Amino acid sequence: PPFYFHRMLKTSPRILSRSIDEYLRPQVQQLLSVGIPPSSLPKMMMRNQKVFEYSLDRVKQRILFLKDGLGVPDARMAYVTYGSVALVSSNLEKFAYFARTELCLERAAIGHMVCRFPSLLGHSVEGDLRPKWLLFAEGEVGHEAIRDPICFGFSLRERIRPRLLFLKQLQRPACSLQRLLRVSDKQFAHQVCESDLETYMHFKRQLVPLAPSRRGGGGGGGVGGTD
Repeated sequence: PPFYFHRMLKTSPRILSRSIDEYLRPQVQQLLSVGIPPSSLPKMMMRNQKVFEYSLDRVKQRILFLKDGLGVPDARMAYVTYGSVALVSSNLEKFAYFARTELCLERAAIGHMVCRFPSLLGHSVEGDLRPKWLLFAEGEVGHEAIRDPICFGFSLRERIRPRLLFLKQLQRPACSLQRLLRVSDKQFAHQVCESDLETYMHFKRQLVPLAPSRRGGGGGGGVGGTD
């Protein structure tokens, strides 16, 4: 559609210098080969505009790494590449190493995490995923975060860190991440902590700010608020 084409030209004018027969058509065919429906291709191309700045071989290598390095099955490849920055992220290798060495996951379990929440691949390991994992592990909810990786999408500053630290200060027992993250501040203070919103918000404001996180690849927005 003209709308998508216009936006693509504004953000990626380099596409006009690409040969249709030698580059653009083969690249589109390569994207279709992972199972993305032709009708969804324009939206996918808008999410992954840098694809057309990469060589055919580089995109092919990205697809192969998703399959062989991260354990994404063929049946889920279209979903992972369509809904995330997987093909243009610079974090694939870093994420794979982090998942193997720090989360202690096998290839199939890594693939399960990526398929459940493809946006993981757009988050910086050093500035985002590792700090969240350390807090989850300390709060004895690391295993749950692996089962439900969308928890890594919640804001470290606005939700994960203050809530886990508030529970720790109150010496409250660990609770499920469902109760911890997927409720409002008021519900968290009243129902989870048996406290009040004013006390929790005061505690939250007194926390020492974190250094700005570094986003890798195509970035990654928080589920429960921005960092």
